[in-house]
Amino acid sequence: MLNYTFYKTRLHIVLYLVRSLSFLKILNLLQNLFSYLFRLKSAGGIASVVTFQLCYECNLSCIMCQKSSRDKNDYNSNLTHMDFERIKEFIRAYHKKLIVIRLTGGEPLFYKQFEQLIDLFNAYKIKFTLLTNGTLLTESIMRKMIPNCVEISISMDSIHETTYSQIRRGGNLQVVVENIRRLNEMKQKRKAPILNVAMTCFSFNIDELSDLVKFCNTYHIPTLSAGEGTFYNTPEIKEEHFIKNNRDQVFRAVNKAQKTADELGITLRLNAPILYYAKEENRVISNRDPVTGCTDYYIYCIITPEFEVKLCPASDTVLQLDKSNLLTFWNSPSLKTNRKVLEEGRFPQTCRYCTDYNLNLGCGNDYSFVSYQKRTKYWKIDNS
Repeated sequence: MLNYTFYKTRLHIVLYLVRSLSFLKILNLLQNLFSYLFRLKSAGGIASVVTFQLCYECNLSCIMCQKSSRDKNDYNSNLTHMDFERIKEFIRAYHKKLIVIRLTGGEPLFYKQFEQLIDLFNAYKIKFTLLTNGTLLTESIMRKMIPNCVEISISMDSIHETTYSQIRRGGNLQVVVENIRRLNEMKQKRKAPILNVAMTCFSFNIDELSDLVKFCNTYHIPTLSAGEGTFYNTPEIKEEHFIKNNRDQVFRAVNKAQKTADELGITLRLNAPILYYAKEENRVISNRDPVTGCTDYYIYCIITPEFEVKLCPASDTVLQLDKSNLLTFWNSPSLKTNRKVLEEGRFPQTCRYCTDYNLNLGCGNDYSFVSYQKRTKYWKIDNS
């Protein structure tokens, strides 16, 4: 359900961003949106939204994270941090067309030069969002972020100490709660940054979803996003923990949480798998129709700690920034080819690695059950 709080919080974000939009930013965004809406092969000059994956490292060892995997991967073995000098070069080159930068990790606050990065954003008036576990927020960081931060999404999987500690090993729930309280205190009457709680759901914590909704209401957090945990071969996560194997439990928990959210005016944003397992009656995200496809090829890209460009978390690396530049890449022949595949109602091959695609839910930009039904009939993988 798209309730009043959803529109209210998004309106604040839009209005907050509008004040920072120059002619070049608006023109670039409109070109990208026009390309997306009409399925054109060429887009604007560069992506309007860019994610900086600042590092792979994290101060926690969450039981569902790739850091805790039995398998060697970047999150448990790669100590690379984004080169700050290269970030400065990137900002100088592209700040006139960027709408917003999303900061992720690992844990982005673990990035060695995080405060200098925020100083850089403030100097160029770059708007940004932050996804964090909330344990490393300090008063100095919070004060620096407030002028230009649009949204802070804090990962919390429970408000009960035992469950929280079981999932987020090394975390301190009371520290996170206190940091949220201080953020609200510093914001005072400011509309931004909007706060969001992000919950990763398994069978052992899905029943606490409604408690998190109440927590959000208490701490003036207008939105709660919940997603299904992913299997990364971690010792503590078993097959029986996944919500796909606990559909009746999920149905009860989601509907209880939605009822509480409606009563309190909290926007509950559930991802596609949870929505599907909660059955058709529980449409909590969107009734948009028809299926419109993936925006990542038109609006968005990710830059990794190695300064490699990806189009989405599931895609392979498509560009080394030291060998080319974002302007050349954004309308390169390979990207135009992939846009043409989307135009024809198919997914490019890289989409086969996407969680949504593997769940037969297609693109993650539209999670309504009606669109799920249409998508499974309409979208086909490109095997060429």
